[in-house]
Amino acid sequence: MSSRKAIHIPALAKFILKRMSLYYERHSIIEDFEITYQKIRKTEGFLKANTWCWMSVIRSAVEYIKLIVRWRIAMFKNYLKIALRTLRRNKSYSFINIAGLSIGLACTLLILLWVQYEFSFDRFHSNYDNLYRVVTEFERGNRKMTETMVPVPLGDALKNFYPEITHAAIFTEYSQFRVEAGGKTGFNQQVGFTEPDFFEMFSFQLVSGDPKTCLKDKNSIVITEESAAYYFGDKNPMGETILFDNEKFPLRVTGVIKDPPDNSHIQFKMLVPIGPGFGVIGGKDLASWESNVWGLYVQARKDINVTAFTDKIAELYKTHHVDKTKYAKKIRSRLQPFKDIHMRSDVDFDSSNHYMMDIKYVYIFLSIAVVVFIIACFNFMCLATARSAKREKEVGIRKVSGAFKTDLIKQFMSESFLLVIIAFVFALGLVHLFLPTLNEISGKEINFALLNKRHILISVCLVTIVTGLFSGIYPSLYLSSLQPISLFQRNSLSGGKKGISFRKLLVTFQYFFTIVLLFVSLVLFKQINFIETKDLGFNPDNVVTLDSPGDIDHFEAVKNELLNHPNVISVTQGIRPSLRDQGHAAHNVDWDGNEADFELGFDWLAVSYDYDKTFNLTLKEGRFFSEEHPMDTANFILNETAVKAMNIKDPIGIKFRFNKTEGEIIGVVNDFHFSSLRRKIKPLFLVYTKYFGLSVKIRPENQEETIKHLSAVWKQFEPEEPFRYSFFDERLKRMYQNERKSKMLMKYFTFLTVVIFFMGLFGLIGYMSQQRTKEIGIRKVLGASTSHITTMIFKDFMQLLITASVFSFPIGYYIGTKWLENFAYRINLSLWMFALIFVFIFAFSYIIVSFQTIKVARLNPSETLRYE
Repeated sequence: MSSRKAIHIPALAKFILKRMSLYYERHSIIEDFEITYQKIRKTEGFLKANTWCWMSVIRSAVEYIKLIVRWRIAMFKNYLKIALRTLRRNKSYSFINIAGLSIGLACTLLILLWVQYEFSFDRFHSNYDNLYRVVTEFERGNRKMTETMVPVPLGDALKNFYPEITHAAIFTEYSQFRVEAGGKTGFNQQVGFTEPDFFEMFSFQLVSGDPKTCLKDKNSIVITEESAAYYFGDKNPMGETILFDNEKFPLRVTGVIKDPPDNSHIQFKMLVPIGPGFGVIGGKDLASWESNVWGLYVQARKDINVTAFTDKIAELYKTHHVDKTKYAKKIRSRLQPFKDIHMRSDVDFDSSNHYMMDIKYVYIFLSIAVVVFIIACFNFMCLATARSAKREKEVGIRKVSGAFKTDLIKQFMSESFLLVIIAFVFALGLVHLFLPTLNEISGKEINFALLNKRHILISVCLVTIVTGLFSGIYPSLYLSSLQPISLFQRNSLSGGKKGISFRKLLVTFQYFFTIVLLFVSLVLFKQINFIETKDLGFNPDNVVTLDSPGDIDHFEAVKNELLNHPNVISVTQGIRPSLRDQGHAAHNVDWDGNEADFELGFDWLAVSYDYDKTFNLTLKEGRFFSEEHPMDTANFILNETAVKAMNIKDPIGIKFRFNKTEGEIIGVVNDFHFSSLRRKIKPLFLVYTKYFGLSVKIRPENQEETIKHLSAVWKQFEPEEPFRYSFFDERLKRMYQNERKSKMLMKYFTFLTVVIFFMGLFGLIGYMSQQRTKEIGIRKVLGASTSHITTMIFKDFMQLLITASVFSFPIGYYIGTKWLENFAYRINLSLWMFALIFVFIFAFSYIIVSFQTIKVARLNPSETLRYE
């Protein structure tokens, strides 16, 4: 007998019904559906039955969704109500948790904004990934050096001979020119000399003018909006004439460009094309391959092999006989990626790299951000796990009442995320409040606009989500996994061994990160203080420097007039010491008795009479340049390091040659730091000059009156030049502005990190003391003193502190040692630094334990034990 095929509702409809039904109701619901479906199909047909089926499923789905939404909202309100009630019940816990997390998140966001700013340098150029700077490496004596100067013809040669290079443009910025336009005069303007390809390569935005033609005319000039407003006001500057370099060159304005952004290492107020008038700079012919005087940028194809291309540049040098010059053993050029210029530049002579930053400092502060974030999260988790121990009976009651594990997890996670969101809102307020302070300290112009960038927003959201997950995941999973009977049998304030062990682990990590951060901060503070207080071998105090666009023509008359004032001690001209990370490298140096082919890497300073009096240099032997000896203008003075390197015992009177100048060594000065403390003192010789800026040694009394005298003398002899002065010691301090700014920033962030840690420790010890209230009461009844109880509780934290110290000190020592390698003269790391940090954290931890323990120990034992 043939069996008829069973009639069932559509499979998809059946699946949807199963998903909407409770497990124990599914069978009866689907069975009822199928019976009704079969009846309709038999009596009214297939179409009618399927229409009824799907309409019923859709109506059920709508009602199901409404029910789910209604219950979700109700449960959310319930979770929110419980969370707010918990916050109100534990005000001190809530304050400590929210405040600590807010400060931690604010510090993290501020550091991330600063780091983002540093990494944003030069990235606004559309060709950013394909731009390179050509740098030159050479060996001079026994020293290897790198500079940004290349032969001017190199750019055209690279474009013409190698298809890998699509554009090339000279760019070098000078600030020694006088400019007149619109009835106004500007001095020491930032003038960038460049070529027409400049606008093809870089994305500086022109407001007026054609980027393809504005630099083609050799008598043209492009000015920034700031310069246009200064010289021409509201007048359209296009076509106007600017008298350039003391009226030597009348130039026509062919373009107005937006001011270069602060996050650009290329800065200028004006752009001038290389023209016939600038064909010789400092006596060097720009058309010569032997003259390295200006910088060069190139744009290359994406498939360029940078390493292999260095050999191609070397071929050009050999063709034009530049492989070996008179002053260098070997010379070669290579391409430096544009992205490396701001923070990873390995160039020794890099004067046009504005706002240059060492990538090490960026990594240090990025590490601080991570440490602060971890400590804030660990604090949050410690307090969350400690507080959750008081809610074990609550969880047990909820489980007995039918709550599922997922419901408990949702409740704990929602409470955690509520706290994180509140803390994050406060953190944004703190960021907005302290961002101006960060800008003032760092010298940057960071703003909230950076938060509009996608990756910053993603990072902020991830920080919030990760914090919420970290702080809520352990308590929710741990408590929701316990069985109700165990929750009622165990001590409600114990928290369990797992909870205690987890908190100990978190506290140990907090101690570890705090100790490392404190040690690195202490190393940085001591090194910067060492730099600021180290004996430089000369005295920069009370030295006034006077700068001018050119050299003073009446130096002797100016000097005599300045010395007429009783507060003026001495006046000199010359290159001042310690104003750059690099020395002034000398070439083509020789002396009598020099071994064959022996070349020594010398630095040099051009100085005038009374230079030693002005800067308090100490003569070891011989004499200084003197007007009583007219031949001294061709003589030389060496430092101690030079005499040792030359291996001569009696240097006075020995013939010494520099370039085409030959004279005698007339004196030896004690070593002094003529360049940064990042460099070791190199062999140095002093030559006589009557050029460069003025330096005036004045008495510390009545300095304001003395400055007025200097100004009056200046206006008398240089009426067309503005009187600009500065104190030399202040200029020296600017050498280490990156270190000084890092010191200030690290001081604030370290202080806040320690505050966050001890706030969390305060709250955690408070909860632990409450957990042991009955134990403390029993011990007091049995005669234990408060100090004994304090020591007993602190013993656990002492073990955690010692464990963290064992691991943190080697890490801190390694980080401190690596950072100090940047300085040729540096502090020595010693054990007392470790001991100081250990004692500091030990003392504060003991104070916190004592305070919380005494507060609990003062309770009457009859009150704490009356229910036992």
